Amino acid sequence: MKLRSNLVIVFAVTYLCLLGVLYISTTTVLLEGYQEIETADIQHLVDMGLSALDHRVSDLDLISLGFAVKDDVYSFMQDQDVEHIETILLDAAFLGAKINLMLFVNNDNEILYGKAFDLTEEKEAPIPDGIYEHIYLNQLLTDHQGPDSKVHGILQIPEGLLLINSRPITASQEEAPIEGTLVIGRYLDSSEIEKVREYAGISLEIVDIYEAEEKIDFQSALREISDDNKIAIIRLHKNLIAGYSTVNDIYGDTILVLKVDTSRAIFSLGQTSVWYFLISFLIMGVGIGALAMLATDRVIISRLTKLEDEVSSIDPNTLELGQVEASGDDEISMLATSINGMLDAIRRYRSLLKENERMAAIGETAAMVGHDLRNPLQVIVGSIDLIKKRLNKRGDSSDGREIEKWVDKIDAQTDYMNKIVSDLQDYSRNIKPTREEADVEALMGDVVSSVDIPGDVDVSIVLDEGLPDISVDETLMKRLFTNLILNAVQAMPDGGSLSIRGSLQGDDVVISVEDTGVGIREENLDEIFKPLFTSKAKGTGFGLPVCKRIVDAHGGTISVESEEGVGSTFTVKLPVTHLSREDGAQIPQAELEADVQTDATSS
Repeated sequence: MKLRSNLVIVFAVTYLCLLGVLYISTTTVLLEGYQEIETADIQHLVDMGLSALDHRVSDLDLISLGFAVKDDVYSFMQDQDVEHIETILLDAAFLGAKINLMLFVNNDNEILYGKAFDLTEEKEAPIPDGIYEHIYLNQLLTDHQGPDSKVHGILQIPEGLLLINSRPITASQEEAPIEGTLVIGRYLDSSEIEKVREYAGISLEIVDIYEAEEKIDFQSALREISDDNKIAIIRLHKNLIAGYSTVNDIYGDTILVLKVDTSRAIFSLGQTSVWYFLISFLIMGVGIGALAMLATDRVIISRLTKLEDEVSSIDPNTLELGQVEASGDDEISMLATSINGMLDAIRRYRSLLKENERMAAIGETAAMVGHDLRNPLQVIVGSIDLIKKRLNKRGDSSDGREIEKWVDKIDAQTDYMNKIVSDLQDYSRNIKPTREEADVEALMGDVVSSVDIPGDVDVSIVLDEGLPDISVDETLMKRLFTNLILNAVQAMPDGGSLSIRGSLQGDDVVISVEDTGVGIREENLDEIFKPLFTSKAKGTGFGLPVCKRIVDAHGGTISVESEEGVGSTFTVKLPVTHLSREDGAQIPQAELEADVQTDATSS
């Protein structure tokens, strides 16, 4: 009951906290997402408005191009026949092109002919005085360096805003020189703004910069607009959002502000969705909570109770038989699996403890047996030596040769027994290497030369150049590799190849002894380094365990790879260390190389 009550409290508190987090996240993160969509939408609408305005300006460029390359216009600029040009620039031309102004300016910046037209009244009008300043004083409109040059945009004159375009006047022939400039204009009045609005298909407003500075929303927008932020977004109220952007004249000065507004339907939809979501989540939570409490008893509490009963029923005295049911794939089954793992670990530790006790007993027995056998063996060896000397004094005889043959057999068996005693003593005593710098190549040469290798075994020693010296006990190393090489030779009774390789891998010198002998059975690979295990008829089971202890004492590792009928490879990794410090501590090879490089640099 206590667990059930705790679960109810935890579930209720968790759900309330989750509901609070959802409320905060949906009213911030989710609604911020809707605001970003809303912002992107209004920015797109502003871009559409600017594109519509630019389209009206570009429309003038097409009209200007049609007039600027007419041969009749080019001839007029040369002969200045006013009557002829007037026959071209009829009122219908202005009405058809929807333009208010057309000026023909020669290369001396003089207006040879000009005409203004009122599209509303559909009659000719005076040329606006404000345009002359931009022809005579500021020559941007007439400064064309090539036939493809053009200037178009918006121009502010006292009479109003003009959509303006100018192009050089050229003939249809490509190599004809420029004879002047054609300037055409269209007033950006309410009717023109309406055409921009119709083309864009959106609600927009265009006001000059001075008028914009007097309106509150435009003032706020102008403060936000910068080189990095071309469009300002103002949320006027909960149902309306507006985007603002400035428009420059042909001189690069800001003269207009374009405003586009639209309803905040996207954001309102987001708010409604958030509230529906929260209410639905609350209703579902109540139902889920009731179902969760019903499921808790069956899925969790009952299974925990069963697990508790199973654990309590395990008898410590019969731990080897103890096990709990671990069905399913959830935390409770994982707990049951962990309990079973703990029981398995306890069983392994018990087995390991027994094994350690057995190994300790083996060590004590080995030390005792080795000590008790050493003295009788010495007597036997001495006696054999005396017998051989007596036989030598008696001279050559058939009886002497027969006795000498049997003495040699006794001597060989005595050597084998002496080896067994040495293995026993080596395994029983602690190995404490007396380290000294050793040359790997010289060490391996000494070992190979000391071993009686049959003539039908080919021996190769391949050592990488520049192998560093290693800090080892040479006597122990010779014992190690002698044992490995003897094992390799014994594994090749019909001859074969013995390969010894050495290389530097990181901070380790790696030496491998490879043979092409009978190999080792796969099931024996994990046993060969254990004492008393041997697959040989006359093996002691201490040779490879002693090798492993020697390698371990030097901080290295020994491993084996073998395939039955193919051969075996024993690999020894020894750390490269040096006894260069005053306190006798070992210096890693990497640190030594760094010191050498530092000394070389400083020298």
